[in-house]
Amino acid sequence: MKKTFPQFYLVTLICLILLSACSQNRVVTKSTPAFPPDQLMNDCQEADAPNRKHVTYGDLIKYTLAQKKALKNCNADKVALRQWKKDLITKQKVR
Repeated sequence: MKKTFPQFYLVTLICLILLSACSQNRVVTKSTPAFPPDQLMNDCQEADAPNRKHVTYGDLIKYTLAQKKALKNCNADKVALRQWKKDLITKQKVR
């Protein structure tokens, strides 16, 4: 019986190898990128000037320049996000 025991393992191993080679199942992975919400891609709105009693013209000029710079930077980020989203969608359609 000792001689047939290793043969049993060998036959079982060969059968398992042959059966697994005939498998027709294929795994296909499809990735979909997650985009930021559209609300985050909308342009930023410029804030109103501060409403204080003692505001000088110099304060208003500094405030206006700072707001315009912030708005320009914010909108540049939004444009880049929209372009990135458009590029990804275009690449997906090509595939």
